[in-house]
Amino acid sequence: MPSHNGFRTAAIRVVRPKKILELTHEGLMGGEIEVWADVSMDTYFELKRLIADEEGELLAGYFGDHILIDWNLVGEDDEALPPNGAGMNALGASMSLAIVVDWFDSLDKVSDPLEPNSSNGELSDLEQLDLGASSKSQAPSPGPAP
Repeated sequence: MPSHNGFRTAAIRVVRPKKILELTHEGLMGGEIEVWADVSMDTYFELKRLIADEEGELLAGYFGDHILIDWNLVGEDDEALPPNGAGMNALGASMSLAIVVDWFDSLDKVSDPLEPNSSNGELSDLEQLDLGASSKSQAPSPGPAP
């Protein structure tokens, strides 16, 4: 059996999994999005940085360009919204944030070792960003953050 870089076993191809998320936020009911189920650490930490820095206007676009693969969403004019950063930014703030929150909620993780336990009543960075966007638009919150 051929080895790779001196290992006894053959090289293993790493394949990023995809998944379909069903959207349940008001205005998105019945929508489905195809997303990367796992991302590079660089992408993950860039999302976390955008959340921590409260850069909501960049967060949706970054998510759309790096994690979103496809969706069945159309705009108010019944034209298909592009499944990318521009499409994410075309949605309302609470809708875009709900999609990001749903994706984070779908990650297979037990806990986030980079954030302190929020059981002391403090809001996570994502919850604070979400509340900030909701208070500006008076739209309902997409739900709890991971």
